[in-house]
Amino acid sequence: MGITEEDIQEGMDTGQITELDLQILNEEADDILKYIEGKVEGTPTQMQLYSLLSDWADENNKRLPYNMNFLIKGFQRVLGDG
Repeated sequence: MGITEEDIQEGMDTGQITELDLQILNEEADDILKYIEGKVEGTPTQMQLYSLLSDWADENNKRLPYNMNFLIKGFQRVLGDG
């Protein structure tokens, strides 16, 4: 998703990335991308991504990290605004 090992290591060191963030990226990223792309045209804003991630989690009975900034930035990169 355009996230480097260095990004991950720095995020883990600073506490900005949790195990749950990494688990979601590894297991659910493709499904989340399809969901987002099916709901918006173009690049979603941060607020749209926050809402879309929450909606996806609700619909799929998944848990998201309390702080979704890492996920939002990652999806913004993939979707063309990062």
